[in-house]
Amino acid sequence: WYFSLLDSHISKIEETTFENPVFTDLNLDISHNPILSVPSLMGVQLSSKLISLGISQTYLQEIPESFERLLRLVYLDLGHNQGVKGIETVWKISSLQYLDVDSVGLTSVPDDLNHLTSLTLLDLSGNELSEFPVLCVDT
Repeated sequence: WYFSLLDSHISKIEETTFENPVFTDLNLDISHNPILSVPSLMGVQLSSKLISLGISQTYLQEIPESFERLLRLVYLDLGHNQGVKGIETVWKISSLQYLDVDSVGLTSVPDDLNHLTSLTLLDLSGNELSEFPVLCVDT
């Protein structure tokens, strides 16, 4: 499934939105919408279903801790969500291959990213990093 709601003026996602069992192998893009939050249960409901998530250029205020349960997530675009809280959660998603956290207000990057063994692209541009990040990733 590829489900795009890009630039659709959606401001809220209900807790029950992703309960439908038809959503398997889901690629979801909800970028460019005035979304303030995503349901905390989203990570639980989609833990084995969500493959890619585009949620860039929204008004997202916080990333739910349940996102670390997104076991199959390989693509995550959070770019241009300045000041989003809970960004440390994304560093725990070990299945990620592509992670875009440009312009989210990062001031540092964790030193130990060894569990991100599949990561091939990390976009840190537009942040407030005061020094070049030490990316300790085993290859």
